[in-house]
Amino acid sequence: MVAPVGSAYPEPFPVVRVPASLEYGALWADAAEQALGVLAATERDDFFVAWEGHSAQGGSLTLRVEGPWLRVSGESPRLSILEDNRGAAAEVGQPWERLSARAPISLSYGSMRNLLLGALTGEEGTSGTCGGDDNDAVTAPHSWYQFCVNLGEVIEVDLGYRLKDRSIRSLARGPTIPEGSTLWTLTADRLAANAVAGFAREGAQVTYDYSDPGFQGEAFIHLIVRGGALRLYHEHASPPHALQDTPFLAPPDPGRAVPADMADAEDPCAAVGGQPAESGRFLLRFVAGESLTEFSNLSFPVSGRLFAGVFRADEVGLAGPTPGAEQLDTIEADLALDAIPSEIIHETVELPAGSYKVTAYLDLDFVPGEASMVASGDPAVLPFMGTELRCDKQLNVVEFGLTVP
Repeated sequence: MVAPVGSAYPEPFPVVRVPASLEYGALWADAAEQALGVLAATERDDFFVAWEGHSAQGGSLTLRVEGPWLRVSGESPRLSILEDNRGAAAEVGQPWERLSARAPISLSYGSMRNLLLGALTGEEGTSGTCGGDDNDAVTAPHSWYQFCVNLGEVIEVDLGYRLKDRSIRSLARGPTIPEGSTLWTLTADRLAANAVAGFAREGAQVTYDYSDPGFQGEAFIHLIVRGGALRLYHEHASPPHALQDTPFLAPPDPGRAVPADMADAEDPCAAVGGQPAESGRFLLRFVAGESLTEFSNLSFPVSGRLFAGVFRADEVGLAGPTPGAEQLDTIEADLALDAIPSEIIHETVELPAGSYKVTAYLDLDFVPGEASMVASGDPAVLPFMGTELRCDKQLNVVEFGLTVP
């Protein structure tokens, strides 16, 4: 959604809409959360974990955790400029999503060089087996990323995510043969020699692409000069995962007028008479987002018992509150959830100015007197971005964006 200052639109308008699955979304969130845990423990920031989705009309959205940053990028659908089809979709293809990642390799450069030539040296980073085959070798540079090599005439390389339960979800596979890997090692040797001699420029790299032409995903090994040293990285992308497409996202009407009080209407402090302050309270309203109203099986409005909590933003990850997170306020109330924001449901306790997140679910089968249990199909809030509290009173519209799988 976009609402730039001075825009010709009185409310945010969508520019990207792509399909997504809870399966891949949850896998990305889990891998990203564990990667960020590695970052916190080791201060390594030279990795990324990404999810990307594509609509049939050419729209795309990428969510990429890169070091400590969450980078979001997107493209609108490709629009036709032909007179008889102006403003409509210019192309129709296959909607899909995929996951990708890059992580440092724990093998030394010498070990990787020998591995690509088909010889396993047993040096640093190789241990045990992968998949129960005695001919396998494993490197686990991070707890969330796994690299498995199955030795043979053609070396098969599996790359995937290690989940919280320590199972392996293989997402890409690529073959490599001595003829190809020899060329990489010779070129990489030259880069290494130049780096040692001080001739290699920062960022110089040699990449070995051993993607499977059978569309088993994309796989790469990078040797990169970073910080004056040679560093090895794995990068891979899963095969495209076909999805059911979303409706075409038509461009906004260019003739809409700008209300004179647009700035005041959009300001969450002015909306409730708030003034800048060093502490304050959120006035919470709740709304069903477009992704929920259009792509769930629920009929709106839908009523239930609201259970929600307020947390500091840095204590809520992509999968919810982190262990030890302090719940600063608790909300429980009846709620008729609809595409139109509710009335103010709750005024929070006094909070210091800062960034906060609200987690919530709507118990559709709540029975008074019994303990509430979140269930499949219940609407929920995915804590994605924090909201800055900067006034003594400030409106906060919390959006339900998905149902519990």
